[in-house]
Amino acid sequence: MTYEEARDNIYSIFHAVWDSEWPVVWGDLPATVPSEETPWARVVLKHTNGHQTTLAGESGTRRFGRFGILAVKIFVPVGGGQTKAYQLAQMVSNAYEDARLDVWFRNTRIREQGASGAFEQVDVLTDFSFDEVR
Repeated sequence: MTYEEARDNIYSIFHAVWDSEWPVVWGDLPATVPSEETPWARVVLKHTNGHQTTLAGESGTRRFGRFGILAVKIFVPVGGGQTKAYQLAQMVSNAYEDARLDVWFRNTRIREQGASGAFEQVDVLTDFSFDEVR
């Protein structure tokens, strides 16, 4: 699996559960923060490590371990007692914990960030890994 294929797999899980009416700001694309009237998310994928896991055999094929973290930063309008933020975080968290792909997800957790301006923020963080074979 290539980096690009892994990214597409990781993002597909988010797309499957996030309501298309709620805006998304992707970490690698310019965007405007949505209005204060609707939930929205910022999705950031960062690779953190990688190493060769096998030597080349007779076939010359090598395997590399790739590792990273995905942060889905969920923002909801202030004033709901974090209820909506927790519901959305639980939905996203469950999706990654239940995923069965060639990308593995571990240590999925939420982290409350508190209020900032008109939004309450709760992050869903998950460590991921996949093998690149070439």
